[in-house]
Amino acid sequence: MCTHGFAMGTPLVNLNGFSARYLYHDLGLNLIFPCLPLHGPRGSGRLSGTEVLEPDYLNLMHTFTQAIWDVRRTIHWVKSRGAKGVGLYGISLGGYISALVSSLVSELDCVIASIPMVDLTSVARDNEPWLFRRYDNEFEVDWEVIRAVTHVVSPLSLEPQLSRDRRFICAGTADRVVRPNHARALWRHWDRPEIHWFSGSHVLGMLHPSVSEFVARSVRSVGLV
Repeated sequence: MCTHGFAMGTPLVNLNGFSARYLYHDLGLNLIFPCLPLHGPRGSGRLSGTEVLEPDYLNLMHTFTQAIWDVRRTIHWVKSRGAKGVGLYGISLGGYISALVSSLVSELDCVIASIPMVDLTSVARDNEPWLFRRYDNEFEVDWEVIRAVTHVVSPLSLEPQLSRDRRFICAGTADRVVRPNHARALWRHWDRPEIHWFSGSHVLGMLHPSVSEFVARSVRSVGLV
């Protein structure tokens, strides 16, 4: 199961972003792509997921809660169709959702969190427009309150349901959207499972050939291939 990132959620972007041809034809995996809330046909903006960027953090918590529900229901549907095994592979925002779901669902064979964020506040601040940063005091944004409120939907606030050998993390050393400290924090919280670092940025780095190799090695190690 492939959970997409921000600005994804449409067939062309999802299929290319997840290297679907390789996963399906070369590895022989069946693939399913749940569309996250406010993305693709579920969004209303010109860019898929635009509403996620709005500074309404309470509403964002409801968005993530809905995404968790959707993915869990999709897992149940796949299982009811006779699937013998299900792995969860998430990219960026999808990595965040996948990590959360793996803390609530035990009937997964593996979870691969790729370039995952774990702290909404630090991502918002790292990517904050310069104008907001310049007038931060005038806007009176209490980032500590936001951090405390959104922590309840952070993978760091929940314990993983899968054993350590079924948890995998992939991250880019030059990522400036979701910085490497996010992957390191999740790695520590997950009791230091296998992690793959690729030399690349947030978006184009996912096309690095070593990422596909890592995903293949991960699903083979748990018997999905």
